[in-house]
Amino acid sequence: MKITSERFEISTTRSIAWEDVETLRVLNDKLALVLSNGEVVELSHLRPTLIDSAFRSYERYLKDHPEKKRKSSP
Repeated sequence: MKITSERFEISTTRSIAWEDVETLRVLNDKLALVLSNGEVVELSHLRPTLIDSAFRSYERYLKDHPEKKRKSSP
């Protein structure tokens, strides 16, 4: 997995752009990304540092794109 300022690369075949994420939250020890198309992507067995990095990157994306509503919840 790789997290950048513009996307969350889950694998070599799956990458999610932050612009497609409506909500980012932690549920039952899983990181849940709710996408604008209604799909929910849940990732489990993540290191706390990776979860923290995802939130920081998403918050940075929202700060750089003020037109995007803030819906993330830690």
